[in-house]
Amino acid sequence: MSLSSMEQKMQTVIVRQKMSTLDEEGRLRKFDIREDPEQKAKCDQTMELLLVAGYFRVRIKGLSEFDKVIGGLAWSIQACNFTVDIDVLYQENATLGQKIALTERIVLVLSRMKCPYPIEPHQIQGEDFIHIFPVVQWLVKRVFERRADIGDFNRAYTINQYDKQFGKTIDEVQHQQTISLKQNVEAIRIRHRPKRRYRCLDNKKARLNNSDECRKRIHSTLVEFDQIHQLFTSVDNNEKPQQDINILTNNMVNEKSKITTQTVYTLVNQQQDTLREIIDDFEEKEKVRLEEALLSENGQQQLAIRTFKIQLNKQIEKINTLQNLIEQTKIQKDEKRNLALEIKQEYEQLNTELEQIETQTKDIDPESLKRIEALVAEYETIKKQEQERRTTYKNKKNELEQEIVQLQTRLQSSPSSDIDTEENEKIKQIEEQYQSVADRLQNQRLALAKKTREISSISRQIDDIPTSIELAQYRQAFFQLYNQSAVLYRQTKQNYTLYNTFTDMINYMTKEIKLIESIYESYPQAIQSHNGKDNFLKQLETIVESTMTVASSEIATNSNHDYEIEKQKLMHKLDLHLLPILSILYLLSYLNGTNIANAKLFGLVNDIQLTSEQYQWCLSIYFFGFVIFQIPSNIILRRYQPSNWISLIVLLWARFLLGTFQCGFFPGFIYYTSLWYRRKEQAIRLGFFWSFSALAGAFGGLIAYGITQIKSPILTAWQLIFIIEGVPTIILAFFCWFYIPDTPEQARFLNDKQRQLETDRLRQDAGASHHSSFSWSQVLSVFTDWKTYIYALIYICGTTSLQGITLVLPTLISDMDQWTPIQTQLMTVPPYLVAFITILIVSRSSDYFVERSFHLVFTNLLTICGLLILIFIDQQYVCILYIGVVLVISGLYSNVSIRVTWINNNFASLTRRAVATAFIISIAAIGGIISGQIYQAEQKPRYLIGNTITLICCVIQTTLVISLRLIFMYINHQRSKMNDEEIKKQIEKYGGDKLAGDHHPEYRYTL
Repeated sequence: MSLSSMEQKMQTVIVRQKMSTLDEEGRLRKFDIREDPEQKAKCDQTMELLLVAGYFRVRIKGLSEFDKVIGGLAWSIQACNFTVDIDVLYQENATLGQKIALTERIVLVLSRMKCPYPIEPHQIQGEDFIHIFPVVQWLVKRVFERRADIGDFNRAYTINQYDKQFGKTIDEVQHQQTISLKQNVEAIRIRHRPKRRYRCLDNKKARLNNSDECRKRIHSTLVEFDQIHQLFTSVDNNEKPQQDINILTNNMVNEKSKITTQTVYTLVNQQQDTLREIIDDFEEKEKVRLEEALLSENGQQQLAIRTFKIQLNKQIEKINTLQNLIEQTKIQKDEKRNLALEIKQEYEQLNTELEQIETQTKDIDPESLKRIEALVAEYETIKKQEQERRTTYKNKKNELEQEIVQLQTRLQSSPSSDIDTEENEKIKQIEEQYQSVADRLQNQRLALAKKTREISSISRQIDDIPTSIELAQYRQAFFQLYNQSAVLYRQTKQNYTLYNTFTDMINYMTKEIKLIESIYESYPQAIQSHNGKDNFLKQLETIVESTMTVASSEIATNSNHDYEIEKQKLMHKLDLHLLPILSILYLLSYLNGTNIANAKLFGLVNDIQLTSEQYQWCLSIYFFGFVIFQIPSNIILRRYQPSNWISLIVLLWARFLLGTFQCGFFPGFIYYTSLWYRRKEQAIRLGFFWSFSALAGAFGGLIAYGITQIKSPILTAWQLIFIIEGVPTIILAFFCWFYIPDTPEQARFLNDKQRQLETDRLRQDAGASHHSSFSWSQVLSVFTDWKTYIYALIYICGTTSLQGITLVLPTLISDMDQWTPIQTQLMTVPPYLVAFITILIVSRSSDYFVERSFHLVFTNLLTICGLLILIFIDQQYVCILYIGVVLVISGLYSNVSIRVTWINNNFASLTRRAVATAFIISIAAIGGIISGQIYQAEQKPRYLIGNTITLICCVIQTTLVISLRLIFMYINHQRSKMNDEEIKKQIEKYGGDKLAGDHHPEYRYTL
């Protein structure tokens, strides 16, 4: 295997991978994602907001909406001076988990920013723009505010820098700064200057002559400015004044205490005498101690030590008291802190509960919330009423029990013979009243329990029903999962294809290596002799041939696959361009053919004074033109352009002319399908074409009734039916002149490749019997062929049955229950709709199994069952009779498409097929003439004679179909056993390959 072949292999692999993502038309497969218009509008508004804020990345068309939203949110958060700690590699098709993790980080930062709009990660991931838009709007507002703040700061900073460099001089700036600093220092001094806290309580006008008065004034002044001097060493046997003084001193020392001057004044007045005695006593003792200290050797030292100890003890006591106060304050502080923590926890718990309640109330439907509130209010009122009743009943019960006790005591105290009967009756009344009250209480309890159960069941039902928001979230999540699964499926399929390709490459390379190794090993021995060289060359040639066959088989496999794809495209194009226009033409043709029956219901017979026999001949005259001109019409269609002839006959048909020109349309369409479709593809197309006749039968009466409601002063209702139903046919005829192609080679809607494919496909289906030229010998061979007359008998039976029941159907239905004309028209619709569905199902089954005869037998069995119901069921069972009508119409209409397909399949060459189809259908028109005479008005309402004749025709047709199938099976078996000489003789007998047609030994009949 060379390098170029390997490159070609890789290119084909890449092409196959690309083709796996393409549909049958060669376009890229797209997944159907439904869009909410409100979501789309919010998405556009969100993108406009981000663009206005300055996030220009939203203009990139290749980015998804999710990437734009994530980028815009992260950019806005960063612009607000908050960090989004995201460290993830960019992936075009990120998984659902990666998207959720990314959005969770953004939601966390939004909560730190105290965003007032709640949003969840799955809402960002699911592109729920209804909830994303307010968040983006708030972020953009914050971005603009942040920009304004930064602009003000930068503006002030630049002004400051400008003033420093180009504004005032440095001396003036320093002078202004020193002035402000001096003012601040002066204000601090004024604020913290000494303040007089306490004043002396004596009279200010008293003179300081006495030393005691002077000492007292000094002491009070020191105390006033928070400078306490040790004046007292000890006081003996006078504890209360000492305690008062200590309390006063402590209160004065403590700056935080709020002792007023009035309190100090009252305290000093109360202890003024005692204080003076204490001071005098202290001075005398102090003089004695000073004298003793001066007399002693170490008096000064002892006095200093003593005073220092006293001061030290006082400070120790003071420190102890302060420590106790500190410990107490710590304990109080810890208690308050614990209490505050408990209160904070309760507050947070209440906040969380409130948030949960708010979120729950948001999702609840307001109508259901109002209903629940009403039920809860009703429950509360019932509960209050029950409580009140319980209290009243308890009071009554207590009163009654007291009365009973009193009565029992009276009974016990009084003799039994003196009991008054009135009291007994009173007791009975009380007991009955008590029992009634107890029963009422029990009933109220039961009613309360019932209401409670109803409330709980309604609340459970409300909880079970998801809200619209939840459904929208589920929908978004399902869309995301669907898209993700589609991406994974495509990737997996590509991986499988790539793996299979690499596996094939490995196998081919291993085979190539083994082959080269074997050649390399055998080459030295081969070149030693002449015979060895020849054998070696022969082996190389066989190897080359085997590789070429393998390569050609692979190419054939690929070409078959491409051929099937192209064939499907071709079939879709043919069905789209040919079947609708031809089916509509046949619909109009059928409406024009059957409108005489509708015109009869709206006064045709009375207006032109037709007898019953004349009306029957009016129905039959259609078939005379049908019989006479059918074969010439198909011969013209075969020799000349189908588009011109079809358009002409559509334009010219009338009543006798209706039969003359409509006769060529139905067989012409059968022949026309053979120009475009193979034999096994014709049944469903002919069935679709024929099903429009059922639609015409279903809605033709309603259309006719609608036309008759038009008020015209000139024309009658039945005249309007003929005119209005005929005008669209004329318009459509001119359109068909330009639209319908004549042959596949002239089809403008096909390209060259498709035209060649269609021609090859039809040639392969016809085989040796294919011959495109016209020959009069082939025309005459149709009339000498035995199949023609058997098919004609089968068709006559079918036409007699179908035309008879169709023409009399409105009358048959109206006679069932004396319905009005409009009711009759409405009741004719369901049988034809069921027939329309049955035609499509039977035709599809016939093409799928490539089988015709058993499908004809099945349709006849449906018709026979319906006819037996119409013959033997009494007229009072209207529903059963109506079911019988549905079965008859379904069987007869589905029989036609299979019948004409079978005829078309078993006549080879285009000329024989066109002439045979026209001849058989024209001969079968005899059945149409007969059908106009078998259903007479005298047979009403059951039409026994007409239904019996139709039943006999179905039985005859079934017998002929089974017999013809057996004959075709025998002929196919005999042809399969022919040898070459017998095949040549058979071909020569019928004039060679070009004239043999379906008599060719290689031709096989469709069963």
